Amino acid sequence: MYYRSNYRPKKKSRGSKKVITVIAAVIIVITATIFLGNYLKGKAEYSKENSTTVPPEVTVSEDELSIIAAAPQVSAYPVFLEDMTLESAYLLAEELAATGYTGVSLRLTDGSGRPTYSSDTTEMFNSERARAGEDDDHSVPLTALKDITAAFHSAGLRTVGCFTTWNYNADSASDEVLRSYEIALVCELPTLGIDEVVIFGLETDGDNRTASLEYIEKINSLISDSTLGVAIKLSSVKEAGTDLQILISKFDFLSVILDIPEETDKVYGAVESQINESTVVLTKHSPRLVLPYVDNTITVEEILAINGTHIDNWMIY
Repeated sequence: MYYRSNYRPKKKSRGSKKVITVIAAVIIVITATIFLGNYLKGKAEYSKENSTTVPPEVTVSEDELSIIAAAPQVSAYPVFLEDMTLESAYLLAEELAATGYTGVSLRLTDGSGRPTYSSDTTEMFNSERARAGEDDDHSVPLTALKDITAAFHSAGLRTVGCFTTWNYNADSASDEVLRSYEIALVCELPTLGIDEVVIFGLETDGDNRTASLEYIEKINSLISDSTLGVAIKLSSVKEAGTDLQILISKFDFLSVILDIPEETDKVYGAVESQINESTVVLTKHSPRLVLPYVDNTITVEEILAINGTHIDNWMIY
């Protein structure tokens, strides 16, 4: 299944090259999507029918019950937006819905924290950067996020906006400007068709936890009517003290990130053991599981493991 092109554009000024739409590339995308989608569906059904794994029963006291709402249920596959066209979004949406997915996890920022989509806020910021003589990292025009979410909604898919923060901790005036820009981006997302926003990258240890708390309280004060979640490593949540519990309570729901080995034959066992060893956390918070995306082969094993442990609420990111 194709979701992320192996092509990564080099830094060039915007408009340095004309965008060439290659129809053959779209055909390849859909062919790969159908093939892997059917493969995932068939293997997942086989795993569910033949699985002997049953999560152990856990008894918890009333004061251990969830302090936040259960995460909205979804089975979401990752979509990388950098090279996505509106046409390919509609085609991809149809294939995902046909193979049993109920949502998509949209990567809204790249490895440097830059948005991977176009919107009024991103265009305003890019205009300011252009006036300052800075180049844009993207050599192809980015697709409007509102149009992309409309494409996935047309197939009945839930849109999960995955936003990785880089500027929650404002130590200087320039950091404060960048943090304000990030907050503006997050607050704009519900108006662009994002059903829920999941924040990645918040520090949960040490002094930075206070900065994380201030960051999220600011966002909550501006978008109180939206659904906002946080993604934190499962290992950190299992060892959470009072401070981390307070941070989690500021969100509408919790997502927990599993550790995934890069060796394909170890993925199933790693997912299964982490779930079976974390039943108190899963019972207390009713979180969504986040499976890190490595490659399509690893993804197949992740989905098989999830089906084998009877977990219905998960996303790949």
